[in-house]
Amino acid sequence: MRTPIKFSVALLAVFTAAGFSTAQAASCDTPIAYVATSDGVAVVNTSSNSVVATIPLNIQSGAGSEAYSVVLNSDGTRLYARGANFNGVAVVDTTTNSQVATFSTDQLQYSDGSLFDMAFDPHANYLYVASGSGGTIHGQQVWLFNATTGNLIAQLLPYLGVGIQEVALNPAGTRLYVNGGFGLRVMDTVTFATIANLSGSNGLIGSGGQLLVNPTGTRLYVSGYDGFAGINTISVLDTGSNTVVATIPTAGQGGLAVSPSGDRLYDSHGSVIDTSSNTVVADIHATLGSALGNGIAITINATGTRLYIVTDDFGDENGNQHPRLITVDTSTNTVISTLSLPGSYAAGIAVAPCQPYSAELQPPINSDGTSTFAANRGVIPVKFTLTNNGVSTCTLPPATISVTRTAGTNTGSVNEAVYSMAADSGSNFRNDGCQYVYNLNSGGLGVGTYKVTINIGGQIVGSASFKLK
Repeated sequence: MRTPIKFSVALLAVFTAAGFSTAQAASCDTPIAYVATSDGVAVVNTSSNSVVATIPLNIQSGAGSEAYSVVLNSDGTRLYARGANFNGVAVVDTTTNSQVATFSTDQLQYSDGSLFDMAFDPHANYLYVASGSGGTIHGQQVWLFNATTGNLIAQLLPYLGVGIQEVALNPAGTRLYVNGGFGLRVMDTVTFATIANLSGSNGLIGSGGQLLVNPTGTRLYVSGYDGFAGINTISVLDTGSNTVVATIPTAGQGGLAVSPSGDRLYDSHGSVIDTSSNTVVADIHATLGSALGNGIAITINATGTRLYIVTDDFGDENGNQHPRLITVDTSTNTVISTLSLPGSYAAGIAVAPCQPYSAELQPPINSDGTSTFAANRGVIPVKFTLTNNGVSTCTLPPATISVTRTAGTNTGSVNEAVYSMAADSGSNFRNDGCQYVYNLNSGGLGVGTYKVTINIGGQIVGSASFKLK
């Protein structure tokens, strides 16, 4: 059963770095960044371009403090980090920059694989963790944890041949994408049933490569390498039909990031891609030359103005390797700053969430959650207006709806096929003047208590609750 969490639209504004007397401020343009390194998690103030703290991890006795991948919860108060060969996940309190818990798989059944990628579901407060190695089928699965308690919810076994390396969720939290050595699996997060399997025979290039879902959930991007052609590529999948609709040649196989509007896709090797035409329109690597180095991971700020690229092969005059964080201005695709990171390598990166938008609920649903409608009403219009940094706006970016049944029969996420109507376009809100509108099919939902959320750029910006009787 999926249990929704109460959401607050408050911005994450201030972090206090342990050992520092001055609090480090974060903003939408210059967020706090967390980079996985061989010394632990480096905390970077991107405004001052400085490392303000390094958080050592303690996951397994004698295993060292290194970090390999990181992911944040929806409000940025918890950071989840895993090491290269650890059977567990460190939980970090970002207000103190200290480890407060460990989610361990040591005593769980079939825990014979090292952990790889992670994905956080803000709707259900779940943490998905890929187990990418191990000598048997059981070492290649996905662990599903309660992100607050660390309790194991499920062990998913989408055996994909040579390890599960990457996991990703759509913005609504209803689809899990799992990529392994021999293919990509699409799973329903309510039933955990497999919806589709894709591999080279389906036109997919990049089994085991990085995964990224666009902000509206309509496209899945998969980085890979075409061994026959000898080129790096990004496969573009239509998530409605689970088919490959385009293959984009790129400079290298690495991390992926997408702009908040979804119109630009970036990889960590410097490719800038127009997502409407699925073509490379700029090459940051060509602009920077060797300064970009070997791009390992990439992310983008909430406003889409800055890219943060993690590289791992910058050597000094003595040949020592030093990872770096490179900041790029997306308006010009030029470097703004470079920063040497601690340790001998760096891997994953996450930036503190910042949402400039706030959606305000409009009638007929009451904002206090007291609305009750007849289940046979037919249509319940869900309406929101929008503010941008506290100012009302009629410039409405793409937004999607998610529906969760919180009380009644079969609680948990509701598939869009149940609640959408002819006037709707999948899970996408339509823009009607200066407000978002979505027509919910009350007859399809049935009796129960429901929570709907509006999502922009993969983040929840508003919600509503109501009952059907």
